[in-house]
Amino acid sequence: MRTGFFLVNPLSGVGSPIKRMFMRLLAVCLVLVGAMFCTVFSGNAQTCNGFDGVIGKARRLHDLGAAGDKDAVISCVEMLEMLCERDPKNHLARVYLGSAYTLRSRDLPPGPGKLDALVKGGKLMDQAVADAPNDPRVRLVRAINNLELPAIFRRRPVAYEDLEWLLETARKNSPKTSVQLRADELQAVYFFGGLALQKQKRKDEAAAAWRDGIRLNSKSPLAVRMREALGEEG
Repeated sequence: MRTGFFLVNPLSGVGSPIKRMFMRLLAVCLVLVGAMFCTVFSGNAQTCNGFDGVIGKARRLHDLGAAGDKDAVISCVEMLEMLCERDPKNHLARVYLGSAYTLRSRDLPPGPGKLDALVKGGKLMDQAVADAPNDPRVRLVRAINNLELPAIFRRRPVAYEDLEWLLETARKNSPKTSVQLRADELQAVYFFGGLALQKQKRKDEAAAAWRDGIRLNSKSPLAVRMREALGEEG
């Protein structure tokens, strides 16, 4: 299974103008990471259904953080840190903790701390997927988080691999998965799977994924996004 976060600062030895340019690019991309989660979960009444207790509260904080609430991100990190310490085998908590660190990186000022938070988040997400490779919910969170990160972080291939596996699993209704996705999450697989295929210039496959996703629920906000991507109206 693919992973690939850099382990050292990729900007060591480069000049200040390049560092500033990179930090501006990173800031924009991290805002897009939050926007990706909002595309699926913001305003969706189903978002936290089935997630009780601490993980449900952390999910709500994560979604608020994805929408730009910096205090919610800090609270989410603190809550998930405690949950992972109490239950190291809670892979969903760990992958969300990794994603929350990515959002924390978005909110920090330019500097080493911003990169450290991003790298830590990536490692946590990778560990969660390594420990639960057949959990589609864990892999979906990592895929959404990684899809818009700059190429220098080598995360897009990770997202592509996750989404290809998720699409294949969804289409086969595979019994090998450890959990079953809800309808809104399943539609998200087709939406983001299509985006990943489009980024790889596999346009026909992207269109097929979006059409499959629309058929799941033609009236959802994600169906509207997929029709827009296909250039269709209504």
